[in-house]
Amino acid sequence: MAIDDVVPTLEGLAPGDILAHGWKYHPPKALSDFFESVMGAVLVDSGFDYERAAAVVEGVMACLLDEVSPSLKQDPVTELHHWVAKVGCRMKPTFSFHPKGSRVGVAVSLHDVHLVGPVVSAFKPTAKFAVAERALALLKDSTKATNLQHICACGKLQDKLTTSRNLDCSSIDTPIQSTFLHDVDTVHLQASPMLRTS
Repeated sequence: MAIDDVVPTLEGLAPGDILAHGWKYHPPKALSDFFESVMGAVLVDSGFDYERAAAVVEGVMACLLDEVSPSLKQDPVTELHHWVAKVGCRMKPTFSFHPKGSRVGVAVSLHDVHLVGPVVSAFKPTAKFAVAERALALLKDSTKATNLQHICACGKLQDKLTTSRNLDCSSIDTPIQSTFLHDVDTVHLQASPMLRTS
């Protein structure tokens, strides 16, 4: 995609939309390269005066900088990874890539359960962000079979691990350990067949 094709679209977006959803428009790398080269030229022309160059950069980017805050939404892939970890799942979402001619499809799974995809795009990063955004929505949706509580036993495992750590070590014998491992396999096997149909 050429710079001329994407600039009119980006100019029509509010600064907050560019920061939160700019990836959906897949701005070409040449656009950021151009910006960096112009700002680099400003630094050189200022005699490498950082304060003067920084003032120019801040002036050019003022509308975007006004929107930046610690609560700014992260890109969908980062948000997916952080949310999954935050709620206690010890597995990481797995992305797989499927060539489709000149385009690429991206799918995502968690706990060996297929969540979404492949989502096809001419640009791999765009497809990856799109599939991550959809996967996160499905994992959070309590009405879906792909809700994280249905496919993840990590929280249940964590409860058992915490309980076993609080017991006197002498009270943990082989039958309890065997039961624990059996429960883990049962949770995994009960969850997987139901969810692979999506």
